[in-house]
Amino acid sequence: MRELNVLWTQSHGAVLSYIRSIVVDFHRADDVLQETAATVAEKFDEYDRTLPFAPWALGIAKFKVLEYLRSSSRDRLVFSEEVAESIAGAFSELQIKASDTEIALEQCVSRVRGRPRKLLEMRYLRQTSVEDVAQATGMTSTAVRVALHRIRKSLLQCLQDQLPGLYGGNHLPRGRQ
Repeated sequence: MRELNVLWTQSHGAVLSYIRSIVVDFHRADDVLQETAATVAEKFDEYDRTLPFAPWALGIAKFKVLEYLRSSSRDRLVFSEEVAESIAGAFSELQIKASDTEIALEQCVSRVRGRPRKLLEMRYLRQTSVEDVAQATGMTSTAVRVALHRIRKSLLQCLQDQLPGLYGGNHLPRGRQ
């Protein structure tokens, strides 16, 4: 149950966005979301854990949206089933890319060691202000900002190296890291 809660929490925004992109009435969209959540919970044992969760949940949402479209077929403001399926495919693709980026970012961050790692953790995991990070590390605020900028730039380069397709092959010049 905990696994389902974590996965649903991570995917909830994408599922809701997909539903609301097609179901224009917010109340009906919330109804479709509730039906989707119930079906996801009922069918969670069937979920293949080797595949990303969000596209699976979006697939269920797509069927719930299609059911809604069929029941509302007389409403002039309803999308066709083909449009709904096309939008679902786009959302699934975006979620897969987001999952790939998260995995790549975790790998890139795991390579950061020493003081840069400490700065990242203080600033972004603990959400410590730059001034407090500076005080805790004995650095100036300006030095912390510069170091964080360099670390972020290095992480971006790492992401671009790991996922060139997502960045159109654009890489930062090696000499400017």
